[in-house]
Amino acid sequence: MKIDNTQEGFVTLWRRLEATRQLLAGQCRRFCVRNVLRSWFPPGALPKPRGEEMSFDDLVWNVCRTASPAGEILGWTELPPPGIDPRPVRELLRALTVVALGLGARQVNFRALDESYSLVFPGKRIDVAKKKREDPSRPPEGGDRSLARSFRTQMPRIQRIGTDACNS
Repeated sequence: MKIDNTQEGFVTLWRRLEATRQLLAGQCRRFCVRNVLRSWFPPGALPKPRGEEMSFDDLVWNVCRTASPAGEILGWTELPPPGIDPRPVRELLRALTVVALGLGARQVNFRALDESYSLVFPGKRIDVAKKKREDPSRPPEGGDRSLARSFRTQMPRIQRIGTDACNS
């Protein structure tokens, strides 16, 4: 299997991933990193980044570690369907490209990866919204003050309900 850091290469990966998901579902097997890589790389056809030999377990470990350093994606962790939740699968394809080609994590063409998803799954796109940074000078929202305020606003309503129930 040939892996490229181009839009055509990523379109091939997304299509092959969806076909693999359907194949594994038809075989009543789990759609996880280990089964996907096992179906894509038969024995003896593992990628050789920088010319070094790699066992299948090393490939799975490197891909999972690169996809999620915190350990959310493991070898047997079931992946969501790419048409519904593409984020973990996007990280899997990014990590596979990094490990197979021996690239750095920032050298993957993210624009091509996201655009190829839109080509394979028409009408859908991957949201890449960045999280807003918190301002350290502002107190966190939802603290004790807002909690006390919500109790004060709810108190008359609770008392009213209690007195109505006693009068009937």
